[in-house]
Amino acid sequence: MKILLICEAVFPENKGGLERWMSWLGLQLANRGFTVDYINASGVNDVRDGVKYVSVNKENWHYVSDGKRSIKQSIGFAFAIRPLIRKIKPDVIYSVQAPIFSIFSLVLWPKRRWMLIVEWIEIWSLKYWQSYLGIFSGSIGFILQYFATKCADIRVVFSDRCLAQLGASNERNILLPGLYMTQTPLEITKNRSRNDVLYLGRFVAEKQPLLALEAVFELRKLGWNGIFNIIGSGPLVSEIRKAINEKAMSDYVTVFENAPQIKLEECFEKSFVLIHPSRREGYGLAMIEAAERGIPTILIDYPENASVDLKISPNLVCSDENPVALAALMFQAWSNQEENLNELRNWATEILPRMSASKSVDKLISVIESGIHRV
Repeated sequence: MKILLICEAVFPENKGGLERWMSWLGLQLANRGFTVDYINASGVNDVRDGVKYVSVNKENWHYVSDGKRSIKQSIGFAFAIRPLIRKIKPDVIYSVQAPIFSIFSLVLWPKRRWMLIVEWIEIWSLKYWQSYLGIFSGSIGFILQYFATKCADIRVVFSDRCLAQLGASNERNILLPGLYMTQTPLEITKNRSRNDVLYLGRFVAEKQPLLALEAVFELRKLGWNGIFNIIGSGPLVSEIRKAINEKAMSDYVTVFENAPQIKLEECFEKSFVLIHPSRREGYGLAMIEAAERGIPTILIDYPENASVDLKISPNLVCSDENPVALAALMFQAWSNQEENLNELRNWATEILPRMSASKSVDKLISVIESGIHRV
């Protein structure tokens, strides 16, 4: 059986939870005997781990200067995938939700012979669409999203909130167990007291790295004297560096762009908390990575923030985006490291195994094998 994965981004060229999951999914499907192709817009034309990567163009997909998606790029991708699909002739297409135009391109197909599965890792509210694109364009985006959620033979999600948004009673909407991809879980052991704070995420507006800086600036006033490590990449990097200089934070703030895994592990080893003030999060792999190392996460309870659903450290979830309140929670985490470690050890033992990405692949294959003959 031939399965085609469609996602603009590719790991490790693009570093993010979705990118890691899609590349990992391709590997797992190939290991289980499927022929797997991966259409992308990251300039990757290669065979990796048994998966054939095919790019629609030589230029890499990227955010535009304001840190938002390019509508022109999104529409171009939707058209560019069509001739490649005709050439590949898949039995199953597994596509991520974004860009939404791609979903319509996949559905509006004469005499379609393949099974279409669309992954909805997040669904935006009208309010969020309008805050992201403005009232007019945001309203259009919300309407397009509504119709896109009605498309596909199967729609898969990873959170209860997304399942509820799609319709939990619809048998075509499938909740997969999770996205925890580590084969051998790490063992949380008692560590020496840690003193650093970590930010891990894209440097774009919705991830709010500048708010994280403000919160750490306030934390300093409470007596904390560690280092704040910022790891990621994106168009806001110059604004981040500017804010560091303006607030005279260069003595205790370090920015790492496109940091290798070894640098990330070094920062994890020294950090007592991860601050992740993102306005939206489809799942929250960074939070899981931190938690399995004994590091809690500071979150903000936004409607689009599904990482809150992981219930990793509920007492460290902030109700608003006040930097003083965020600093108070970080200080709380700094002062109660042993208690946090015990709490995370219990979470990793009782809850984390239920979030296995391998179980998600098992269920996905079961859905494919049971539904392929009905399409």
